[in-house]
Amino acid sequence: MTRLRRHRVTFQSPPTAVDAAGQKTGTWTDVITVSAQIRGPGGSAGKRGDQTEELVNSIVRIRYPRTEWFPDPEMRISHDTRTLNIVAVSDPDGRKRYLEITAKEVGT
Repeated sequence: MTRLRRHRVTFQSPPTAVDAAGQKTGTWTDVITVSAQIRGPGGSAGKRGDQTEELVNSIVRIRYPRTEWFPDPEMRISHDTRTLNIVAVSDPDGRKRYLEITAKEVGT
């Protein structure tokens, strides 16, 4: 069994307040901090308008949650100075032991 004591990561939920234009506004809320393994398998670059945007993909592996909380793509992960947007959540072996979370970090 693999130990998940390499990093501490915090899952955050998005702001819930909505401004007059219907856009979410406010701050992200810390939900839970857990131990995790973080692997960075690769990256790519894309264009947004006239600017090049770097996308760095990571796999974050955590123990399967035993509480009511469960990560979803609306959330993000905070680790040290990095912020990772959740793209997908999977149970790779179907045994509810670990979750593998695909996340992307948008470079500035």
